[in-house]
Amino acid sequence: MRVIHCPKISLIKIVYIALCSVLIFSGFAAGISAADLTEEEAKKLIQGVVKHEDKIESLERYQQHGNFYYIGSDEKTVEKYRKLEEAGYVKLKLISGKDLEKGLDSAYAVEFTEKAAPFLVKPEGGSEDRIYINLAKIDNLDVTGVKRTAQKEYKAEVMLGYKVTPFGEVLLGRGVKLDRKEDASFEAQDDGWRVKFKINF
Repeated sequence: MRVIHCPKISLIKIVYIALCSVLIFSGFAAGISAADLTEEEAKKLIQGVVKHEDKIESLERYQQHGNFYYIGSDEKTVEKYRKLEEAGYVKLKLISGKDLEKGLDSAYAVEFTEKAAPFLVKPEGGSEDRIYINLAKIDNLDVTGVKRTAQKEYKAEVMLGYKVTPFGEVLLGRGVKLDRKEDASFEAQDDGWRVKFKINF
C-alpha cells in the first residue's frame, strides 16, 4: 500500500463535532471591560477558540486492517465509494478470507490514492491504525446579537458556514445543511474571557 503523507492535527471527533471549549484568553482580551464586549471582539474570541482547539474541520474516521481501510458491506455506503473511485480518490476492493476480522465473511475496503492526500488527516498522538478524511471545513464565521446576561457575562449567536470537500459532497450528500447557528457564552475574568462554545455538525 502506498504511504500517503498527510498533516497532523489534534484528534477531532467524526462528522458530529462536539466542541465545548473553555479557554482563557489573555492579551487583547484581558484589557476588555465586561461592559464593553462588542460583536467584533466576540467574533475574535470565537475565532480564537476554533483555531486553538483545531475544530475547523468535520472528519470521517477509518480503521485500518492490514493494508486496507474497511467501509463495511452496506450497499448504499459502497455505492458512495464507487462514486469516489470513479473520481479517482479511492480504490475499492472486496475483501474476504484471511484479510478479514473474525466473524466476517466479506466486506468492502478502500485504499486512498494520491489524489485523496490533501484531504487525509493523521491525528497527532492518536492510534497509528486510524486515519481521517476531511469532509467539511468552516469557511465563514460571524457573531451577532451580543447580549449581557449578568454583570460580567454575555451571550451571542454564532453563524457558521461550511465548505464541503469532494469527500463531503459524496458521503454527506449535497443536501447537507452548510449554515449553522450556534450559541456562545462569555464570562469576563481578571485575566481575560472564558468562552463556552458548542458546535453540532
